[in-house]
Amino acid sequence: MNKSRPDYRSDLAEWAKAQPGFGGQSPDVNGVYNGREELDALKDATRFHAWLAELVAPVLQGRVLEVGAGIGTMTAALVEQVNGCGSVRWLSIEPDKDLAESLFTTVTPLGVEVRHASSRDIAATGQQFDGVVYINVLEHIEHDFEEMRRAYGLLGPGGSIAIVVPASPRLYGPLDTVSGHYRRYRKQTLNRVLGDAGFSVTTSRYFDTVGFFAYWARNTILKNSRLEKGTVAVFDRLIVPLSRAVYRLAPGLPFGKNLLVIATVSAAG
Repeated sequence: MNKSRPDYRSDLAEWAKAQPGFGGQSPDVNGVYNGREELDALKDATRFHAWLAELVAPVLQGRVLEVGAGIGTMTAALVEQVNGCGSVRWLSIEPDKDLAESLFTTVTPLGVEVRHASSRDIAATGQQFDGVVYINVLEHIEHDFEEMRRAYGLLGPGGSIAIVVPASPRLYGPLDTVSGHYRRYRKQTLNRVLGDAGFSVTTSRYFDTVGFFAYWARNTILKNSRLEKGTVAVFDRLIVPLSRAVYRLAPGLPFGKNLLVIATVSAAG
């Protein structure tokens, strides 16, 4: 490996794979997820999960597919966002067998259908959905364009996709490496991937601007590769409310720790 980090700015995935301790995974096929510790630490971040559910709410209608549902923490927040399943019919999939077992236990009592499966498995069935949700999943998939082409085929005419990903490549640090993040996204990068896959982007916004600075300090000063529950508690109690306020008051800020993109399929298919 004789290339410097700046040489990889156009392909952060290649740079990420070369880092010591990179916990790469392929959630687009059945396999093992290496970020269970991170999921467990984030489980009690109720304010943050409620915020994410609110952000992706526009696609939560009809038949909804949640890809890479993990242990079900986010699934429960999504169901609560629409006040229970009601007219929404949910399918939450998870390719890691152990996580899928936890997911089943957590969300089937809420009326959510669960499958130990990948998006590729679901695409092979020919099913189509009104909405597809990827929350902190796409960064774990090396070939994101292929995944978005698959997602396009999973949506019926007029269907929508909501994606939440970590943003700002300059923030890429130890926690991203061990969690198997192939990249952190720029808005224009993800918009281009979705456009090339056939989608029309309707919303593309950075968020968690306050968290941006906290994450930068964690990476550059503390160089911490673990996510402790105490850190998550402070983030959820203090930073999330501040970031939500900034998001409402200054919606066009050009940076943030995370990125939300919503895109649609043509009504004509």
